Parts: sequence; C-alpha cells; structure tokens
Amino acid sequence: MRRHDSVALAAGVTAGLLIALAAPPFGWWPLGIIGLGILSSALTGAHPSRRLLVGAGCGIAQYAVGALFVAAFTLAGYVLLVGLEGLLCALFALLASRGALQQLRIVGAVILLEWVRDHWPVGGMPIGGVAIGQSGGPLLALTRIGGPLLMVAAAAALGAGGASSLGRRYRSRHPRDALGALGSLGGVALAVMLASVAPNGSPKAGSLRAAIVQGGGRRGLTSLEQPASTALAATIAETSRVAPGRVAVVLWPEDVVSLGGPLAGSPAERALGALAHHLHATLLAGVTALVGQHQFTNALVAITPNGRIAASDEKAHPVPFGEYVPFRGVLQHVVNLAAVPRDMVVGHGSGLLRTPAGPLGALISYEDFFPGRGRSAVRAGGRALVVATNTASYATSEIPGQELAASRIQAVAEGRYLLQAATVGVSAVIAPSGAVLWRSELGVPATLTTTIPLRRGATLYEQFGNVPTLGLAALALATGVPLLAVRRRRRQRRHDRVAALPARALAANEEHLVEDEVLRQPHRAVGSEIAELNKDRLHLVALREVHGLTARQADDESRQHEADEGDHPERDDLPPQV
Repeated sequence: MRRHDSVALAAGVTAGLLIALAAPPFGWWPLGIIGLGILSSALTGAHPSRRLLVGAGCGIAQYAVGALFVAAFTLAGYVLLVGLEGLLCALFALLASRGALQQLRIVGAVILLEWVRDHWPVGGMPIGGVAIGQSGGPLLALTRIGGPLLMVAAAAALGAGGASSLGRRYRSRHPRDALGALGSLGGVALAVMLASVAPNGSPKAGSLRAAIVQGGGRRGLTSLEQPASTALAATIAETSRVAPGRVAVVLWPEDVVSLGGPLAGSPAERALGALAHHLHATLLAGVTALVGQHQFTNALVAITPNGRIAASDEKAHPVPFGEYVPFRGVLQHVVNLAAVPRDMVVGHGSGLLRTPAGPLGALISYEDFFPGRGRSAVRAGGRALVVATNTASYATSEIPGQELAASRIQAVAEGRYLLQAATVGVSAVIAPSGAVLWRSELGVPATLTTTIPLRRGATLYEQFGNVPTLGLAALALATGVPLLAVRRRRRQRRHDRVAALPARALAANEEHLVEDEVLRQPHRAVGSEIAELNKDRLHLVALREVHGLTARQADDESRQHEADEGDHPERDDLPPQV
C-alpha cells in the first residue's frame, strides 16, 4: 500500500473511532463533530480509490465499536455486520466527488448514508450512528424540525466547515474557506434557535398517572441462561409497591411474560387480568409467545382493570443476531447459532395502543432506535410514548445508555412525554425537551409513580418526516452532476493550452536563428533544451493563464501536480492534471 493510501486509511479509521466515542457509554458528543471533520478533510480532493479507503476505514472502525454488542450473541454475525457497514460507508464516500462545493456533497453523502443505515443492512442498524452520538449535545433540539437526520446534517456541516478552514491545504489561502466555516456555524446556530420556538407537541390533552416497574436482577444473562420466571417474579414483587387505585397505567418491561403459546385464553391471561383488577389500572406487559418450534412473537399487551385484553402491539424491528439471524440458512452451516435458536415474527402495526387511560404510542426495545416507529404511533393518535425493553442480555452499559439516548430523540422529535421501563435498567421519564426527569440505576429494583401531561399537537418532523432533509441531501449531491461535463471541457482546454506553450516558446527562439542550416540545428537543440529546462515554468504560466491564479497559488498547484505524478508514474505520458 502506498504511503498516501495508508494515510487516507488511517484518517478514515480515526474518524470512525471518534464518531463511535461520541455515543454512549462514552457520550463525548464533540468528538463526533471532530470525527466528521477528519472524514471531510480526508475525502476532499481524494481520488475515488482513496475515497473508498477512507469510507471503508471509517465504517469498519465506527461499527467495530458501535456493534460490539452483537459479538455477545455470535462472533461471525459481528464480523459480517461490521464488514457490511464498512462496505456501505465506502460506497457512499464515492458520492462525494471532487471539485467545487465538494464539502456540500460530503454532507449530503453523510445524510443519505445515515438514512440508508436505518433500513439496510439486516433491516437497519441505527445503533452507534451519528445521531445517537449527538443526542447529548445542543443539536438535539433540531430533531423537532427534521428528525435525527437534520441533527446528522448539522453535525456534518460543522465538521466539513471546520475542516475547510483549518485544513493544511486551505490555511489562509482563500477568504471563502473561512467564510464557509462561519456560514456553517451561523446556519447551524440559527437552526437551533428556530428549533427552540418550533411547534413542540403542545397543547395538552389531559394527564396520565402512571407507575414504572423495574424488577432488577443480574445482567449479562441471555434468555437461555436465566429462566423466564425469574424476571416475572422480580417484576411482580416490585409491582406490589404500587398502591391500588393510585395510578391509571402500570408499565412493565419487555419479555417479562414468556409463554409457550398465545396469551388469549391462557392461565397467564387470567393471572394478569386479576393483577390489573387488583391495581384498578391498565397493565402494559411485555409478552413473548412461541409460534411453532422456530419462531416467536414479541408484543406489548394492554390489559384493562376489568381483566380483558384491550390492545396489543407486536414488535416490528427485531434485533439482528439477537432476535433473529440474517442469512440463517447459510450461516447455520458455518457457525453455531445455538444462542439464537428462533427468529421473531415481525409485526406490522402502527404502534398505537388504545387504552382506557388514553391512546399511547408503544415502542418495544430496539424499535426505540427507529424514529419512523415513534412517528407512526403519534400520527395514529398517541398522546404519550411508552417504551418497554429488556436489557438483561447486555453485560456493559453500552446498549442501555444508547437506548436512553434514542428515547430522548423520540421524545423531542414527536413532542411527547416518554415513559421507559426496563427489566434491569435503564428505566426513565423523559420530557419533550429531551430532559431526563428521572432514571433508574442498572441492575437494581425500582418503582416510580409519576404524572405526565398528555399532548395532542404535532411537531414539524411529525408532519413532514425526513422528506425536507433528504431533499437537502439530494440538492447537495446534485452539485456534482454539472461538474462532470464542466470538468471534461476544462481538462481538454487545459491540455490544449499547456501543450501549445512549449511550441510557442520554441517558435520565439527560432525567430533569432539565421537562415544557415548549419547554425540552425545547434540552435534548435539549444531551444529544445531550454524548453525542457523551463517545463515547470511553462506549467506555471499555463496555470496562471488558464485559471487566473496568483503566482503563489500556481506554485502550490504545481507542487500538488508533481506529488500526484509521483503517485502515478505510469501516467507520466499524459498532460499535467491541474
């Protein structure tokens, strides 16, 4: 690998690591912007092959950290997932073509990349993304206008603007680079101020008195290592602390009730109905049920105070390599998949639960990372959001911390209060501003009784979704389309004018030659030698004539040209590329 290629790969890896360190459990959100700046600097002016290296290095490094939780289930799946993310990032790096306004195309490529990651590979992998890393910073307010993608756009713009003004190539070279950086900063600051006065989900539509129950227990144990009855017993014991008749809703975590068949008509339904009747409250319980030998459902079920099932919402986004195995038919012949013996049946509902306490938007565990899921539930009529999750399988605080960050994004984007219940943490109450009003500790039992306002207003993101931000990304990427034809014409004109300069110089020399053929030959030799010795000077003259550059700028471009020729000695026969 050539030295310049090694530097490009190292820059991509560094950018990816910094973006990963911006997300929980680290949570150093400024590093995400710095990482995007390094990525922008490495892509600026780079050839397609080098952009591929930069993108691959960034994607692999980012998800080697961000997707580390998958390794707890299957090492082969972890390697496959990281490789796919690296490939995806490399392909999108190609969209940031060289030329004028390249920083805009870099920002557009980052936006589009994060949007695609919500859908591909393996059904979407938003964990460890740019938006999660920025949830702890001031850009969070932008989700109220354009969702997480607008937050990604702002972070990418700040990074690209900073790179253009501080990068070695641009230092004090042209005032427009400093103006571009100031423009990025000013534009983002203006957007944040507008977000503070944008519609935030008001007005109120009543209130909800609710209890959040966290059973607690050991962490880092899969469902195969810990009986399902353990989580259920711990949750019931903690629920006993809720005074009957004092709340309208009791929220349980995901997967605390595990059944071998459907809930309807089972003894479990009668037991849960009796508990709801005793509490005089609607019980929201996470229930999993087997479907045959190789599949299962995962739902949040609402059981009314009279003991009946009022509503049920099935999970629509299973955890890859946790609740299902992509490419199982192939991988099962290569690796051991005993840790994930069954695949989850994917739900297709809107996420709305109509309960006696009011319409609630339900998010089950991994769904919390998908902004479109919360938007679907609120557009269907949800006046508050409830999240039921089971984080007992994760030994570290990475996934609980990132899920809390995702819940903050959901609350701001939809303008709703959010209640989150987890088996072993983190449980929380989050305001529409993104402020965490209460949170539990990991692993310990906890119960919270709280009253939250219900809301019926709409944010701009709820109304328009990702369409405006994706439109901005498309416009940014479109700046490179006219440049393709312009670049070809300029290259041809440059070739013609540079090639003509030595001929004009020789002609000038020949004007002073005498007619004597004996003297003419030596002078021609001298003229040729002079033209060869002045090749670099003629190239500088061409740069100044064709592009109107100053002497210093022409000298810099000539040095860059010589460096590029050193990287591509096999192309010395081609005219200089400016």
